[in-house]
Amino acid sequence: MSSSRTIAIAGAGSIGCFVGAMLAAGGRRVALLARPRVIGEIETNGLRPTSFEGFDQTIAAKQFALSENPSIMRDAAVVLVAVKSADTIAMAEIIARHTPPDVVIVSLQNGVGNVAVLRNRLPGRRVLGGMVPFNVIALGRGGFIAPPPATSSSSRTRRAPPKSFRCRA
Repeated sequence: MSSSRTIAIAGAGSIGCFVGAMLAAGGRRVALLARPRVIGEIETNGLRPTSFEGFDQTIAAKQFALSENPSIMRDAAVVLVAVKSADTIAMAEIIARHTPPDVVIVSLQNGVGNVAVLRNRLPGRRVLGGMVPFNVIALGRGGFIAPPPATSSSSRTRRAPPKSFRCRA
């Protein structure tokens, strides 16, 4: 992947905004496909991802390409899909029409079956499954926080986001 090409976030909700902000903080070009309300909030406040591990940075709106128009993904090297499962088919159709043929699609969605839906709807495209092993809470005014992991009596533990979010070409 060329580091000069954009990473597009298809679905700039809590997870999409947090991941996009962390990528931008790491120096990557990020395009957020978002609703007008979210775009307005980012234009006014920027994005401020924080974590209980100490990360706290405000990323100015000018660091992002922001649009509700899917053509914002036209030069993407990677599309991170962060829409709700019910919107996967519609997003796959948007990706098919508005991204280059060599784009890598990564589902960061909850639920089982989203990767299979994307692969079925995007034949010939490289579609991968990803995982966001932490929750993100929208605080309003561009703020998003990854809270500490919940304690659990089960053998499975949830982890907070990594201390460094590295982006490599």
